[in-house]
Amino acid sequence: MSQFLWVEDFEKANVAASTHAVFGELLTKAPDETKQEVKKTLKDHSVLLECTFLDALEFIRDPEKLFQVDYIVLDVELVIQEGADEKNVLPDILKLYHGYKNKTPEQALKTKAGYQLYIELVMGLDFPKDHILFCSNHIDELESLTEAFQEAKIQLPRTPHGQLALSKKKGDQEALWGWITERRNNPYSVLRRGIIEGCQYIQSLIENPENIQFGEFTHKNAEKIAQDMQDYLDILLKLLPLREPQDKEPLYKLFVRTLAHEWETSANPESFSGENKNRNKTFAWVMKNTRNWISHSDFLDDLEEQDIAFLFIVAMRAMFSLESTTQKHEEILLALFEQERLSADNLKNCIKNKEIPLMDTYLAVRNASLNAKIPVKEATPFRKMLDDMQSRNIPHNYIRGLFQIFWHGLFPITLSGTPENKVKKINHTTFLCEMKCQFSGDYNFDHKEFLFEFARSIYKRSFPV
Repeated sequence: MSQFLWVEDFEKANVAASTHAVFGELLTKAPDETKQEVKKTLKDHSVLLECTFLDALEFIRDPEKLFQVDYIVLDVELVIQEGADEKNVLPDILKLYHGYKNKTPEQALKTKAGYQLYIELVMGLDFPKDHILFCSNHIDELESLTEAFQEAKIQLPRTPHGQLALSKKKGDQEALWGWITERRNNPYSVLRRGIIEGCQYIQSLIENPENIQFGEFTHKNAEKIAQDMQDYLDILLKLLPLREPQDKEPLYKLFVRTLAHEWETSANPESFSGENKNRNKTFAWVMKNTRNWISHSDFLDDLEEQDIAFLFIVAMRAMFSLESTTQKHEEILLALFEQERLSADNLKNCIKNKEIPLMDTYLAVRNASLNAKIPVKEATPFRKMLDDMQSRNIPHNYIRGLFQIFWHGLFPITLSGTPENKVKKINHTTFLCEMKCQFSGDYNFDHKEFLFEFARSIYKRSFPV
């Protein structure tokens, strides 16, 4: 879910009705009647509200606040400030409006306040202009807005359908809600917002070094690597720019290289000895293989937003101690899997009836390894066979393989040979083996737990039909 800034003063409008007119598609309940209650409700839906020109100006001039915003909805005419004496020092910007067509500076600015914020954002702060929408109900406001752009000799901004602004009126809600919904669900913006939220949350968490479990994999003291981890997260949260690149492949590859860099030679997944040992080792092996593959091959070049989200979630769970419930940044990132998410009942039935296609995927990789004349022992783990194939440059869907390493780590395959087993021939060699998948373990698949939500979100990307 992308995050919005909405600048609206409600001066001549019903608060609840205006809120519903603009963001009603997102709200799970009817908006309240007061500004403060609406502000609280909207924040829960990833919309930040400012109700005066000066408050909005202060917001956008604060780099930390503006960094929390992906898109902005601006009213055209705005109250300058709450109460005549609340702020004694008016902004320098009012000097531009002295003697403006026989109006006071405040009166002149009020009719063009949205324009002035737009100019500050686009010209002064390099905020993408296609991330800003003017939203107004009154034709006189649009005339004022048009006049302001024409006087400044600046090309008028347009929506994708050619309008200068979208209306809050009932008949125009479809276009307005469509603009907001499309941007709220934009995969790149959702990915970037989830990564930012995750990095910022974990940075606050690791002020207590005990919440860093990466030291378990490197035998380093948590306190000694605390600053390194803060710097690592600070780099990650700033890597994806607000403006979406046309060609995202190089950017995504750079992000994954940076994300996985810490899992170089010295980091050993097998050295972990803390709580949830097998689960955390599984997450670690995903990252270890990611680091090896992206550094030594081009098999991970075609990464999409869902793949980046998967790897980021896995890395954070491997490196830091997070609660067992799904965290806010994980909810944002898992929304990228919404269209293909397996239902809770279906996942429970797959586990209960042992229908996860692990035997098929294991055997397919084993056969590919043997056909490529790679030595495979009966106890060779799935992730080891994939890594051996990659090191020999054998074509395979290695992006999907990373997803499957997660499942094979939780539910490992074991082989045993008995005379009663079925005969399998590979390269004219006969193998007598039985494949068993261990579906028992310490995994909590309660629907309230992170692991369950994560598993059902990535299931179809792991095992496409």
